[in-house]
Amino acid sequence: MSDLIKITIDGKSIEVPKGTTILQAARQIGGKYPPAMCYYSSLKNTGGKCRVCLVKVTQGSEANPRPMPKLVASCLTRAEHGMVVENESSQEVIDARNGIVEFC
Repeated sequence: MSDLIKITIDGKSIEVPKGTTILQAARQIGGKYPPAMCYYSSLKNTGGKCRVCLVKVTQGSEANPRPMPKLVASCLTRAEHGMVVENESSQEVIDARNGIVEFC
């Protein structure tokens, strides 16, 4: 069995190692990836607090294709094989991020 999983973000697919977060996968794809104000990969226990990296998971995985019921923090959520994520392609995500930074 391969140690790589496939994730699709805004219609672009990439294979990443198991344990990769959605944010890390998005950064590997390039382009517009989720913003992150509180996540710093070199420090443990960072991320998930500011919520500006929210994304919409429209397919949880190949094994369990149900969408996640709420927007999730991409810096904390591990990618699953077959996962489909909306980042910049979801107006719901954009509106949520705008609402969050409005309070900053």
